[in-house]
Amino acid sequence: MTSTAPTTQWDLLGEAARGDHGARETFVARYSPFVGLYTSAVAGRLDIPRQDQPDLVQDVFYEILKDDGVLAKVDPKQPRGFRAFLRGVCRNVVFRAIEKRPSRELQPETGDLDARPGDAVDPKDAYELAYARLIFKEIRRDMQRDAARASGDDAVAMRIFEGRYFNGHELKDVAFKEARSYEEAKTLCARMRRKFEDRIMRRLVEIHGGDDAMAEDEFKDFLRIFGDV
Repeated sequence: MTSTAPTTQWDLLGEAARGDHGARETFVARYSPFVGLYTSAVAGRLDIPRQDQPDLVQDVFYEILKDDGVLAKVDPKQPRGFRAFLRGVCRNVVFRAIEKRPSRELQPETGDLDARPGDAVDPKDAYELAYARLIFKEIRRDMQRDAARASGDDAVAMRIFEGRYFNGHELKDVAFKEARSYEEAKTLCARMRRKFEDRIMRRLVEIHGGDDAMAEDEFKDFLRIFGDV
């Protein structure tokens, strides 16, 4: 069965539910990173050995993609959207695994959201962070490609933006490296950030199937997370 490129996550799920092999491969490749982070964050709070945690990721995708699995029951109009759907599957798979093991006292929590997979972090926060970073990574890659093809100051603006927000450098230091005045670097950086935020919003509208209200609500969370990147 040959697939066309899905326009939203719901389109991708629909094609995968109909048995499209390419859509299923795309779904697994796209969401494995943060499914892995979320499941290991949950498991890391209990006495589940790290060597067993990759099996949890496989179980998540099995539950989604198996015949008559949760994929066949997914509803794009559900109030909390795609993110809640995927997180719910992850949570249920891990909790079933936990229920099969003897009761253990929870490990101490940590507020470090950059902790390694398997460290004891709040699972919901770990998932939200991984989800946002995946979107940031996709948008950053697209903007890098566009800036490399563009004329004018776009390439410089992109380097300044990345230096400031992704590499954590002071704007004055990035400006010096690019041989630009501080004010010029500030203007270029702000212009690129507006483009970045605009792409985030458009991506979220796609993810939520054109529901601007849901996208706007999630957009606020993304801006909060981006401030910590």
